[in-house]
Parts: sequence; C-alpha cells; structure tokens
Amino acid sequence: MTYLLSNWLILVPLAISLFIAIQVAQAHRDTSDDSLLMLLLRCIMSLMLLAGFLSLGTRISILSILWLLMLSGLSVVLVVKLRRLARSALFHSCLNAAATRQMPQLLFHFAAENRGWLRRRSVCLQRLLAQGREWDDALQQQEVAKGMYDCLAVRLQKRYGPSTQIRLGEQPRSGPQPKRIESQIEALLGRLMLGSWFVLTIPLSLFIILAIVPTLAQMFEEFGLQLPSIFRNLLACYDLVTEPPWVFLAILVVLLLMACYCLGILLWIFPRLLQSQPFRYLCADYFRSVSLTALMHAADREPTLLEACRAAEQLVPAPFLQWPFQRAVSALENGCQLSEAFHLSGLVTSAEQKQLPISLDEGDPTWSLQQFSIERIDRMVRRYSFWFQWLVVLQTLLFAVLVGWLAVGTIQVLSELISFQA
Repeated sequence: MTYLLSNWLILVPLAISLFIAIQVAQAHRDTSDDSLLMLLLRCIMSLMLLAGFLSLGTRISILSILWLLMLSGLSVVLVVKLRRLARSALFHSCLNAAATRQMPQLLFHFAAENRGWLRRRSVCLQRLLAQGREWDDALQQQEVAKGMYDCLAVRLQKRYGPSTQIRLGEQPRSGPQPKRIESQIEALLGRLMLGSWFVLTIPLSLFIILAIVPTLAQMFEEFGLQLPSIFRNLLACYDLVTEPPWVFLAILVVLLLMACYCLGILLWIFPRLLQSQPFRYLCADYFRSVSLTALMHAADREPTLLEACRAAEQLVPAPFLQWPFQRAVSALENGCQLSEAFHLSGLVTSAEQKQLPISLDEGDPTWSLQQFSIERIDRMVRRYSFWFQWLVVLQTLLFAVLVGWLAVGTIQVLSELISFQA
C-alpha cells in the first residue's frame, strides 16, 4: 500500500487519462454504456484517484502541492469542456426538434439515456413544457441556450421559423460561427498558457538567486577568490531591488501578472461575466457582431430597414445591445440617412459607413452587414493574437536571459573552484 501511495505522480494522471478515454468512447455512442466492464473501469479509476490523494498525507512536498494544483486546474478545464459539449448537444438537438414540434419526445430520450447534468436539464425542460411554458423561454431559463449566439438563434427561430433562407433564395445567410469563435479564443488562451510554462521555474530561479548565490559569495570571500561578474551583477540587482520602493513595485508587477492570468481563466470558465460593465469593453467587437448578425437576419425578412431595426431590438439577447437600435430607429424617424443613422448609433464604424451606401445602391444591405459582422470577430481575434504573441515572446526572452545568466555563472563558479583546488 505504501508503494502505491508513493507513486501518486503516476496514478493520478493515469486515472484522469482513463476518465477521458471513457468519455471519448461514450461520445461515439447514442446510448450510455452501463456494462459490468465499464463499472469495473470506473471503480479502478476511483481507487487510483483515492490512492493518489491519500499519498499527499504520507509524502508531502512542494512538488506534490504544485502537481496537485496543476492537476486540479486541468480537471476544472476538463469538467468545463465536458459541460459545454453536453450543453451544445442538448441545445442543437432541441433547436432542431422545436422546428418539427418533437421536443417532448427528444427530452424524454435524453432523460432516459443520459445521467448527470444532461438528465437533470432534460427533466427540468420536460416539466416546464408540461406547465405550458414556451420552448424558447424554457431553454433560456435552464441555461441550455446560454451564449449570445445561442440565444439569438433561439429568438430568430421563434420569430421567423426554422428557415434561414434569404427571400430570393439560393443560399442561407451564414454569419459568424460561434464554435469557431470559441475554438479561436481557446487556442489563444492555450498558446498563452503554453508560452508561460516557465512560470513554474520561477521559484527555482529565485531560490538560486536568493539562497545559493549569496552562499557562493560568502564561500569565495573566505577562500580569497573573486565571484564571477555575472553573479556579482545579480547580487547588485538583488541589493537594489531590496530597497522598499523596488520591493513594492516588484510585488505589484507579480500580483498584476497573476491577476491577468486568473482573470483570463475566470472569464473562460464564466463567460457571462463579459456582459458586465467592467469587462464588456474587452469583447466590444464581439457584441457588435451579435448586433449586426441580428440586424442582418431581420433585414432579410422585414419589409424595410426601419422595421428591421425595431425587430433586431427585440432579437438581441442583452439590454445593452438594444440601445444602439433604439438610437438608430430614432435617427431614421428624424430623417437621417441609413448609413448616418447606423454610424451615430454605434452599429458601424466610420470605415463601414463609407462602404454601406454601395450595398444599398445594389439593393442588398444584408451582404454588407454579414461581412461587417465577420470582420468584427476576425479583427478582435487578430488583436488579441498579436498581444498574446508579443507577451509570450517577451516572457520567453526574459526567461532565456535569466537561465543563460545562471548557466554561465555556474560554469564560471565551477571553473574557479577547480582552478583553486588545483
């Protein structure tokens, strides 16, 4: 038993890998697998996790704590991703079933063939529909339709029906793809986290600078030798930053860096926080893209653009997205040109205002609105990709300089000690 507990660094990752494999295997099946073999695998996985966490009490160390924190973070990410996949599966199934009025039968099968969150949400939706609630209200109340584009899709289908074809016909309007946006943002966060792997080595580097280098300096002083110039410069920097103003500045920089990382993870786990006032401006282009997508679909079905603005005001899923449409309607009623009204309301930028009359002359403003919506998302992703890439490069450069100094200084120290002994 002690041997098993001592190898928790292997047991916990193996148990998590087994859990992921089970989830992936079940994702390829329409029904859940409750066989004896699957029950045995779940028991083995639970015993691995139990033995791994019990080992913390027998062999506790800094490495164990860091490893536990990292595994806890990865477990949270895995749980969030699984929940989002389950919500997406239930949402798209309900959206398709609502078009054929077969949602009660669909929810019955979801509740019978699944467990956990999917089963609870299916039962709650069944209960709400049995009480006479509309399907769109039920999906939004149970947070099955949770994202901006999900709520917009529900409201569009409720107002205009399941069809998304333009009036003349041939092709459906395709605005920004929510899953593509989510995957791009997750790729940016993953790149930032992967580029920040060196953060785990900062405690070791600080230990070398604050503990080992002063010890080496004292040893060289006793032997009558001169410490290498690199370590002398490190000690000079250490003496400088130990002054009170520099200490406060260093602590502030570290706290700000940690706060940025924690904020990014928190916003990824709870994306609804982005709709609050302090964080809303981080994704302003995303919210404007939602407004333009709603206006595009409304303009495709309403007789006039004035009616389309009034319909889009009812379609957007957040109150702060309704204000630009209210200003646009007011400007149009006061006799403003369409492009000017959209610019004054904040729906389009100055550059987009110059392009909008071209599509109006050709009689198809929805094409321009679609391109504006997609360009807003691409511009936001490019902007954050640029800053994230620069941050990763800067962090890697600083870490490479620090490691290079320590490596060269260590070689010089060893050469001096070898020469002294010789």
